Amino acid sequence: MAESVSVDPQQLRTAAGRLDIVFEESGTALRDTDRVIAECGPAWKDPAATAFGRFTTYLEGRRTQLQQSVAGLSESLATTATGMETQDGSSSSALSQLTSRSSSLDL
Repeated sequence: MAESVSVDPQQLRTAAGRLDIVFEESGTALRDTDRVIAECGPAWKDPAATAFGRFTTYLEGRRTQLQQSVAGLSESLATTATGMETQDGSSSSALSQLTSRSSSLDL
């Protein structure tokens, strides 16, 4: 017997919307952070300047990864909500068709 899964698609969409806001706000905060860090660059002299450059490159990669993860999670929640609604609608339609047919066993 298959296990049942109960999901509220609207709550998934609400969470996806909140993640979209987090995506925008984090983008702004991370750009501000990047700017402040970049302003520190001239203070570093070789060989520390080279290490600082590697550090900022690392931060850029992590920022990109974070934003991609948040965007991906939001998209996944919205896609799951749509999929669950579609599946629920299909199941409901199939059940309605089954119950609306008259059976030869009706007495």
